[in-house]
Amino acid sequence: MKFLNKFSLSLCIVLLLSLIFVQVSKAEITVPKPVGYVNDFAGIVSDIHEARLNSLIQELKSKTGTEVVVVTLSSLENYPIEDVALTIGREWKVGQKGENNGLIILVAPNDRKMRIEVGYGLEGYLTDGHAGRIRDEFMIPYFQTGNYEKGLVLGTAAVINAVAKGYGVEISGNYNVQAPQQNSKPTSPLANFIFIAIFLFFAIKYPRLTLLLLLSSGRGGGSNSGGFGGFGGGGGFGGGGASGRW
Repeated sequence: MKFLNKFSLSLCIVLLLSLIFVQVSKAEITVPKPVGYVNDFAGIVSDIHEARLNSLIQELKSKTGTEVVVVTLSSLENYPIEDVALTIGREWKVGQKGENNGLIILVAPNDRKMRIEVGYGLEGYLTDGHAGRIRDEFMIPYFQTGNYEKGLVLGTAAVINAVAKGYGVEISGNYNVQAPQQNSKPTSPLANFIFIAIFLFFAIKYPRLTLLLLLSSGRGGGSNSGGFGGFGGGGGFGGGGASGRW
């Protein structure tokens, strides 16, 4: 009987210490301050694509109230990516207060992990299954070839399309999102040549418009660090979404 009492006491102590350790570990997660809707701390997104994503995210917010936040980190510091995404959502208070309609797309290229974190208020518009398909079709295939920018851009565009469709609105100028073919390179020299040719055509024909676009496409860390006013005061996240690694 004494043995059972001692065993029960020891078991309770172990469980209590485990719970304390877990809580302390979670509390130690620190994340940088946001600089805007696109927070490219890992430096994988070009200026032009960052500016375009910012524009699309702001249009989605103006039409639906949804706040989409893109974050890239050089390291997760050995924490589960799910915990880091939740910490970002809650500390930054992503989403509108009372609506909890925030969404986080987190990529850690050096750790080869990604996460789509969906706020409580958006779980009906972007289910776990839908988030998983976006991960598998538009993000992981490009990440596997080292094309982090394209995977992140197309994944974000697909998320924006899904939420906009759920609300019955259209986002002007969004990317033409198409899943890559299996066992094929995401880009080709011909595609790059066509893109450059189109860009040069517009640069020659509309030089002022092109100059304005380039001048307004400053990186999030530089152009927004002093003027970003924060998010909507939400932060209601419960673990919905999809994670992945490659």
